[in-house]
Order: sequence, then structure tokens, then C-alpha cells
Amino acid sequence: MSRLEFDTGALPALVARPRGDIDMAVTPDLKDELVAGVGEHGANCLVVDLSAVDYIDSSGIELLFRLHGALSAGSVELIV
Repeated sequence: MSRLEFDTGALPALVARPRGDIDMAVTPDLKDELVAGVGEHGANCLVVDLSAVDYIDSSGIELLFRLHGALSAGSVELIV
């Protein structure tokens, strides 16, 4: 399972840092956590920092596209 931490101090945005593998086993929960984090922090921009991700499969790439769609509907910018 991927671990996720949020940082609100470095930029005028919410920075999410998942760690480990992003594959079909973790993408449903990870998307929920990312969307919930944006809501909890009231962010209008989400930066997903993939520097600590060891592996990302096609479901992880799909997650980024779906996340972009979900956040765009709420006028939240996504930066990867």
C-alpha cells in the first residue's frame, strides 16, 4: 500500500507525497485520500510529488487523469 503525506507549508498549494508503489492495489484508496486532502485543506491547487514513488503502473497513470478530471470540476489545479 502506498503511504501518503501532505505538506501545506512549502508552496501556496497542497503538496501530496505518495511513497512506494502506485498500482491497481492502491489507486482507489489513494484517489479518495487525495480528493479528501484537498477538501480538508481547502486547497485550490494540488501538487503531487512523485519523487518517492518507486513504481507506477498504468492504473496509477489513469489515477492522475481521473484526479485531474475530479479536481477540475471543482476549479482545483493539479500539478504533477
